[in-house]
Amino acid sequence: MGAYDDILGLLLVGVIINTYLYGIVTFQYASYRNAKFNDPPWIRLLVLSLFCIDTVHSASVIYALYVICVQNFGNVPILLTAIWPIPFTPIAIAISASITQTFLAYRIWRLTGNVYYYIALMIAITVAFACGLTCGIKAMRFDLLSEFSKLNTLASIWLSLQMGIDAVITTTLIYILSQSKTGFRSTDSIINRLIRGCIQSGLLCEIVSIFSLVYFITKPETNHYTMFAICIGRVYTNTLMDTVLARENLRDIFSTSRGDDSKNTVP
Repeated sequence: MGAYDDILGLLLVGVIINTYLYGIVTFQYASYRNAKFNDPPWIRLLVLSLFCIDTVHSASVIYALYVICVQNFGNVPILLTAIWPIPFTPIAIAISASITQTFLAYRIWRLTGNVYYYIALMIAITVAFACGLTCGIKAMRFDLLSEFSKLNTLASIWLSLQMGIDAVITTTLIYILSQSKTGFRSTDSIINRLIRGCIQSGLLCEIVSIFSLVYFITKPETNHYTMFAICIGRVYTNTLMDTVLARENLRDIFSTSRGDDSKNTVP
């Protein structure tokens, strides 16, 4: 391995993957704006907020790479420095995760009508958001990457809680959808698509978060965790956008199976 693989190389890989995912998010956002959805203002605000935080975070990590590779070319100590976009990453993740989880928790409430379950989820989401925000704010005070090890406990609580919330939401949605099967082929096909989407998005969030947590605890002086952490926010945004955009395809399927042009069948 080269001398800079563990720091500069992994940061470069993380930025490249994140930029690719941001391209997908941009396409999804453009598709949402062009789709004929009669969403209330708060949903449109959620989608816009996610896209904005993704734009800011993606631009910031590209800037960090520019600072290291161009402005400080040949300045080896810069590789050990905690440039602000890196500690800003937990803040961006916390915002993206909380918005996505809040939207999915709201859908669970609308599907089940269980307000106590919804309140419990919202409390957990709020605590996780506070932990992530605190983690990012404290990290902003550090000058070196090696100092991030001081946040091991807080980061472990935050990411573990976040992964737990993702698992609960995914499991709940799969259960609700499974119970909604009617035995009719066309309807069950739609439900199976939704279940498959829940599994794919939930599993991806879990995997990326696990790798980020493991590497943050075991190798805080490198950018192993950054390679995964940079992308987490885009994964959450992709999950919400996929959920929102799926309604258009589902409406088409309902319209075809019913022989009408209904636009409000799928909420």
